[in-house]
This record gives sequence, structure tokens and C-alpha cells, in this order.
Amino acid sequence: MPFRRFLLSVLLLSLLAAGRAGAQSPGQVGIVVQYGDGSVATYCVSFSGDSISGYDALLATGLDVEAAFDPSLGAAVCRIETDGCPASDCFCQMPSYWSYWRLQNDAWGYSQAGASAVLLQNGDVDGWRWGQGEPPPVTPFEQICAPAVTDTP
Repeated sequence: MPFRRFLLSVLLLSLLAAGRAGAQSPGQVGIVVQYGDGSVATYCVSFSGDSISGYDALLATGLDVEAAFDPSLGAAVCRIETDGCPASDCFCQMPSYWSYWRLQNDAWGYSQAGASAVLLQNGDVDGWRWGQGEPPPVTPFEQICAPAVTDTP
């Protein structure tokens, strides 16, 4: 009887350890936003699963975002906080608009797809800038999502 309890205990501990090892740790992406007045804000967004859309990552910053939606094109970001236009007239201040950028190899690339169609993975950085299509300042992921400070050396 004690041997069965021992085996049952080992089995339960093994299942618990396997569950913890198989649990997926949350991912993080960086978001850089440059407003029309030149001020820049960065945000570290955590998510679960393999990826998060660029649009959902922007919403996860907690910023006040307004977007227009097209069934074939997805979301067009019209306003972030007080910069931009209402969704009913998303490009009311052309040539200024919210441009969307992806950081790759320490350089911004203008996104060829809308933020709702782009899937970000752990360590990616997205950028948004109000203006005439210029990128925000390059800010590496490590500066946005600094590793957690621990007491362990």
C-alpha cells in the first residue's frame, strides 16, 4: 500500500511539473508613439499566445485610440489621444496622418499592411507617428521592455 501511494505521489508531481513546463510564458512587444508636438512615449505590452495583432497591441497600451474599419483593409488608426481625426473623417488633416512602422534590424520599415493584419511576436517593436509619413525615433525592444529586476545575482 505505501508503495502505491509513493507511485501516485510521483505521478502527481510529474504531472504538475509537466504542466508548469508546458505553460506558455507571456510574450512582450514594444510600442513607440510620437505625437505631433514631437513628444515620444513608449509602452511594453504583454500578451498571451504566440502573437498579437499590431492594432490589439496599440489598444493594450491603454491609449485612447479611434479607428475606421474597412472589411477588406482592416483598421485605419485615425486618432491616438488628441492627435488625429474622428473615425467618420479619418484623414481630415491630410497630409498629416498616423503612419505605422515596424522595427527590423535597428531600422524602421513602413508597414505595407495595416496594424490589424500584422501579427507581432515576442520581442517585436511597432511604431506610430503623427505627421507626414516620417518614422518615430528608433527605440530598441530592450529599452522599452527592460528585464525585470531580481534579487538573485
